[in-house]
Amino acid sequence: MPLKEKKPQDSALIVIAEEADDSIGDMLQDMIPVPERPYKGSTVAALADAVRRVVALMDRELEERPYPEPVPELDADLLRFLAAALAAADDYGQPAPVSPEEVRGDNELIVLTQHLLKLAQDRDFKTFLDEELQDMEEEELQMQAPSSEPADPDALFMSRM
Repeated sequence: MPLKEKKPQDSALIVIAEEADDSIGDMLQDMIPVPERPYKGSTVAALADAVRRVVALMDRELEERPYPEPVPELDADLLRFLAAALAAADDYGQPAPVSPEEVRGDNELIVLTQHLLKLAQDRDFKTFLDEELQDMEEEELQMQAPSSEPADPDALFMSRM
């Protein structure tokens, strides 16, 4: 697992989340065909770096690890973070020029890498992600906060009828 998120490892909730992450990663691995010959390690390392840069804009920190040898297939964690980055790019209106299902070799990985590096440097994309993050935080706060207005007894009675 060359690309890993930095996080504490002691909570039961984290274990459940990691199991869900593994399941999603496995599903994504099934979507991308295994290349006829392994990807170059340097190409996969560049892609992982580009993914790490985009994910950093989402306030998530990933640990960078090298790919010193040819890579027979993309690992599940890299694919999961790649899918999140590409989904954000699509929501922003800049879909990837190559979908993950179309990846056949190093050339497609290079195209995805260039697309992600361009997005990582786009100030408007960062602003877009910040707004999305703020919207999600506001929704969470609204779901957690109890209603501050007093309940109307007549309305409650009528709703039960």
